[in-house]
Parts: sequence; structure tokens; C-alpha cells
Amino acid sequence: MNWFLTRVYAETAGTAPVEEVSMGSYLLSMLLPVAIIIGLMYLMVFRPQKKKENALRDMINNLKVGDEITTIGGIVGKVVAIKDEEVTIESSIERTKIQMNKYAIKDVKQYEKA
Repeated sequence: MNWFLTRVYAETAGTAPVEEVSMGSYLLSMLLPVAIIIGLMYLMVFRPQKKKENALRDMINNLKVGDEITTIGGIVGKVVAIKDEEVTIESSIERTKIQMNKYAIKDVKQYEKA
């Protein structure tokens, strides 16, 4: 817009424009900040989220019987059986067994057997 106003003012005054701004440099000056913002968003939001998802997927794939898990619903229990995409956990003092899908796991605490 600035280059247009400069040209209009110069033509009405009867003199040549003071500053000629090409359309290419104008577009570059408008798109460069947008590209920088998108790049920063990728580095600050999307990349860490992807890392977190990969870490959770690795934790779930390395799940073993005896590990303590927390579900996305807040249930805490000990893994007693693992089938393909299902996990059976034992929760509470009464040893209630709950069967759930692996994608419902939020956190895994692995214990080494000594």
C-alpha cells in the first residue's frame, strides 16, 4: 500500500516518485514475517507434541506385566496380562481386574525385578 501512496503523491505533485518499490519486494516483505511465525510455531508447538506422542507410544510398546500404569481416566493399576491391543490391570486393595485398550494408557512406571 505504501508504494501506491508514494506514486499517487508524486504524480499529483508533478514529480517522479521518490521511492519505487517493486511488487516482488513488497510481497517478500509481507510473506517473510508470516513464514517466520509459522516456523516458530512448528518449533515451539508441533515438534514437542510429536516428541511427546512418540515417547508415549514407545512406553506403551515396551509395557510389561508388573508395570504400574495410570489411565487417561485416572485409574492406577498394575498390569497383569497383555494381549494384542488390550491390557488387563489389577486395581485397588480388592484386586479388581479391569480390561482396557492400550490407547487408554497415559503413564507407565516400569519397575525392575531384583
